[in-house]
Amino acid sequence: MPLSNALEFALRAREGMPASFVADGYSRACEAIEPGIRLQVEAEFANQISTARVWRRFLLHLRIESEVRRRTDAIAPPDARY
Repeated sequence: MPLSNALEFALRAREGMPASFVADGYSRACEAIEPGIRLQVEAEFANQISTARVWRRFLLHLRIESEVRRRTDAIAPPDARY
């Protein structure tokens, strides 16, 4: 019968083995997936940015940043265990 994750974690910690969690897991996950998401979102907004004036371009960049963060958080939630 396989051990549950919690029991396995406790046994590994007791034996001094690494726990399989990393301190900066969220940062690593974001760094890995964000570039691909950013390219996709920027491609979606490319037509709007190319025809926009300066002020509208600034607002579109804010929307892009918001969308990238939303999609990144959907794939790698900040409150998940890494």
